[in-house]
Amino acid sequence: MFRNKSLRFKFNFLVSVFTLLNSVMLGSVLIFLARYYLREELVKRGEVMVRRLAESHAYQVSLGLADELQPIINRMITMEKGIEYVEFVDATGKIIQTSDGKYRAQGNVKKRPPEYDNFNLDALKDFTHEGRTIAGANGQKLYDFHAPVRMLVDQSAHVQPMELGMLGEGGGLVELINSQTCHSGCRSSFCCGRR
Repeated sequence: MFRNKSLRFKFNFLVSVFTLLNSVMLGSVLIFLARYYLREELVKRGEVMVRRLAESHAYQVSLGLADELQPIINRMITMEKGIEYVEFVDATGKIIQTSDGKYRAQGNVKKRPPEYDNFNLDALKDFTHEGRTIAGANGQKLYDFHAPVRMLVDQSAHVQPMELGMLGEGGGLVELINSQTCHSGCRSSFCCGRR
């Protein structure tokens, strides 16, 4: 095939193949880096949102004010694209609710990830799994986040930090733990794609 071609053709062909291979390799590396950095940004965003939600609603979580938490959760899910589900739970994994059961501190029940049924308080204290992927209610890939809910309390004339619970987003959990310390938690899930 190339035996009868001129030296100029062979040289141009070689340069073209080399350029094409370099373009494919460079494009592949750029796509890989873009996906990597987008995921890192999503994880950072989820961590910050969960932490801020836990910090700003410690009062409602500590008192179990589901009637105040439910509209906040619904507004957050509506306004923030990508948040699939958020819930606040107590130390046993039960969703915080009013005594009459009218208000529950959670998003749309139909979008609750199945993994949230397996509650483990100790797992929520392990922040090495922030942004791990879990399956959503419809099988879509979600990122799971959680954060502790803390509050300062006055015990015998000195103020001590008290861990009230956990908060999570993206497919995560916020929870409240009760002992001398009150704990509660919140989980939320972020959707990987568009809603």
